[in-house]
Amino acid sequence: MKPFAIPVVAAPDFPAADTDLQYAPLPPLETFAMPIPQPTSAEAGAAAADLVGQLLEPMRRHATADDSWRLDLSGVDAEVLTLVNQALGEGDVSILVTASGEEPVLRIQETAFTGLWRVRSFSADEALVHDELEIAGIPAAVRARAARDSTDDFAIGELPPGLMNAPALLFELASQLAQRSADAPPYIINLTLLPMQPEDLQVIDAWLGEGPVRMLSRGFGNCRITASRLRNLWRVQYFNSMETRILDTIEVTDMPAVALATSEDIADSAERLVELIDWLHDE
Repeated sequence: MKPFAIPVVAAPDFPAADTDLQYAPLPPLETFAMPIPQPTSAEAGAAAADLVGQLLEPMRRHATADDSWRLDLSGVDAEVLTLVNQALGEGDVSILVTASGEEPVLRIQETAFTGLWRVRSFSADEALVHDELEIAGIPAAVRARAARDSTDDFAIGELPPGLMNAPALLFELASQLAQRSADAPPYIINLTLLPMQPEDLQVIDAWLGEGPVRMLSRGFGNCRITASRLRNLWRVQYFNSMETRILDTIEVTDMPAVALATSEDIADSAERLVELIDWLHDE
């Protein structure tokens, strides 16, 4: 064991405080809770269990965050689908992928089982086009549309005078984008730690623009992940339970790691899925 660099001394006897310590209450820590479906019949429960059971083996053999397996829900009986919805519940991550050309809007919700996503496509008139479950680190369509519906035009152009750190940051990001290789690790700039004027942030926001993907990860506060107009460039912002921004970063990567379910997450979800299938069979 390495020697402890700082000497340990006994704490002095401080006088007792006159009043009780006051502190802001902390939000409850979220833990996994098994969704409790309500079968209307034994037949519906068995059918829902069989459908959910199709997910088990693909979940168990899931190897990497790039793997993806889908289950089409088209044609599933409405009663059974309602029961499956109840059984899978809703997780912390929601994703919106905007329409592009003839591509539909995608509304994606992670289920209560991490790495299992409900992916629904909608037409321009809000009609449901396709409905499926997908096992993946993140749905494949999110990666594809984020890459396809973005640009490599990272020209900076003329900047207004009087800026503080925006010019240096923009040139640094442009350089990272220009030299980025497919296997490069993420490059992250923490704006929270840098002195910035409002004008700096306005210029950075304008250069980043808005891309096709927006994500919200709820949990201990919120994490908002937004694709920029530029390929492989993301804004990742963390907010506490009081909606105060506590961390603001820009990431050069194909997909921010915070958005991904890991193989370990999906393996854990597979074990929990066994419990759910058993419960549905018993009802």
